[in-house]
Amino acid sequence: MGCTSGAALTKLDNPAGEQLQPRLLHFRTLDWGMDELRQLLVCFEYVRGPDYDTVLATNITYIGFVGVLTGVRRGLSVSLNFRPNHDTSSWLRNYRYYGSHLLVLFGMRRSISSMLRRHILPPDGLSPLPALDKVWPTVIGTPSTAAYLIFCDGVDAVVLEKDHRTAHVERQSSFIVATNSDHDTPSATENGHQGDHAGAALGTGVAVSVGDLIEDSEERRKFMQAHWDKKVRQARKVASSLECTYSTARQDPMRRTRASQRRGGESSLEIIPNGSSLPIPSSGTLVDSQVTATLKEVIKWTTTYPTTNEMTHFAAVMDPTEGKVVWIRRYLEPLAFDTHY
Repeated sequence: MGCTSGAALTKLDNPAGEQLQPRLLHFRTLDWGMDELRQLLVCFEYVRGPDYDTVLATNITYIGFVGVLTGVRRGLSVSLNFRPNHDTSSWLRNYRYYGSHLLVLFGMRRSISSMLRRHILPPDGLSPLPALDKVWPTVIGTPSTAAYLIFCDGVDAVVLEKDHRTAHVERQSSFIVATNSDHDTPSATENGHQGDHAGAALGTGVAVSVGDLIEDSEERRKFMQAHWDKKVRQARKVASSLECTYSTARQDPMRRTRASQRRGGESSLEIIPNGSSLPIPSSGTLVDSQVTATLKEVIKWTTTYPTTNEMTHFAAVMDPTEGKVVWIRRYLEPLAFDTHY
């Protein structure tokens, strides 16, 4: 059991030929061991009359499940990943954690998926929906089960390693990925409370140790991160090549005096032999922030093993800027992969 979620800065093709600003696209795979649920997967589009052509929000879910595990509306997309551990540092924390579960079972407290639904769809359909910077601080302080929550608004993406009332927060504007292990995951052998987790056996009939789950999770995260790191290395290589070209071009053809060279060095432009000018690159140029992927690349990364695997029910890419699902694939049968790579 496991999921992969995250966001990547993407440059979309525009049929009209206009220059589109790069935006974050929210990628997501949902993995589960209950193959029967594959047939129940649906994509709900919410509208409000009399304008039935305008989709207000989209929820990728299972028939009969009213919460949100994967959803998007204009200005916000969200996905939830299973988290196999929680803070057990004291008996009181454990008491509050499992007590919260009981309140959910008795209908006295909203489940975490129901809470996410309220941020995608307002209860009355008329209230203004909160922006990303309002959503994630509210979610942190709301009592819930442990989970990984990924929020994106097209400009920034936030990953919450959510516990009962606390969370570790990571925020990025270029690339981020979350699977089913913490940012700094202690080994199972160092923590006696991180043994077999009952939740990891749901739908499989076989107990899965937290150690095995974390190992699989880390593998998926590293593979997804490697795709983006490759793009960054390529961009740095190009930038380095341009800097070498610039260094050659900025040789002083007029053989100016040292004083005039110093005065010229104060300008933001350097004159080169052909009479045009080049901006002086600052030492703090953020090459990484200029890296972008294409939609085809994001889809390919998302559907490549082990990100998509034999337990994947669906893979999707959401665009929170437009508030829509731009690509989705459902897997009605478990996929077979050659894992000897």
